[in-house]
Amino acid sequence: MSRYPLKYTGEIWRWNHPLVGAGPNAATFQISPERSIKFRTTGWGPFREISKDDAAIHYLYSEHDSVQKLREMDISVPESIGVFTVPLKTLRTPYTLSRFGPRYFPGIVMRHIDGIFIGDAPQERRRELEAMAFAEISKAIAAGLRVVGEYNPNKNVIWVPDTKGKGAGTIYLTGFSQLFSGSFEKKF
Repeated sequence: MSRYPLKYTGEIWRWNHPLVGAGPNAATFQISPERSIKFRTTGWGPFREISKDDAAIHYLYSEHDSVQKLREMDISVPESIGVFTVPLKTLRTPYTLSRFGPRYFPGIVMRHIDGIFIGDAPQERRRELEAMAFAEISKAIAAGLRVVGEYNPNKNVIWVPDTKGKGAGTIYLTGFSQLFSGSFEKKF
């Protein structure tokens, strides 16, 4: 069954979206105060582009489905709303797309996590946050997820501090291209 993303009709904050994070195969932009979108990317440096071919769409749907399953198992990952095509206009190098108007690109729309990567957290908190991250990663591995390549919690785990001062806060796993494996899908 082939699926093609619908156009996103939610609030779009502004056309020049801030870049939240980028890895070797993906880039995430904040599109509103409550939403972010993750795009599949190809290339490096000034030649990096957002993918919109069938392989990218298949990857996005697979990741969305896997994130839904992880959330059902109470593993802390950002909430995925769905795969949509979203208008994007950014003049940030290397993501230069259009100088004249927005173009539509497929991506996973998710709840925006207003936190910081644990590698950017204060030094005195890092040991505690890394322990929390490894506990969450262990939970995901026990659920059938397998680390593929090098998964760096300092660059792939987001920490939202507890604003009430009663605990360490919440962590969220990201960077799924290094976590997913074919064996994970077969467990469901």
